[in-house]
Amino acid sequence: MAKARESRLKELISVKEIKATLISFETAKKLLDVLRNFYEVFGNRRVAVACELTKIYEEVRHGDISEDGRTASVNAILKLIAIILLNF
Repeated sequence: MAKARESRLKELISVKEIKATLISFETAKKLLDVLRNFYEVFGNRRVAVACELTKIYEEVRHGDISEDGRTASVNAILKLIAIILLNF
């Protein structure tokens, strides 16, 4: 996703009507901002935030966007994070 907030919001609005699970790969540095943008565009939908996928020490958190936005300390320093936005 784009770095700038306005560009990110435009990208999200363009996929808002897609009836599918959306996956976004982000850096730890952008995680909270992207979750806030997801909340602005999609509302408080279910989301999974995962890091270090396919590794023994992978970490996955499930919840609403608002919950993960408050507890997004996914031990994610310099890690690539997958944000999975569910469509139900």
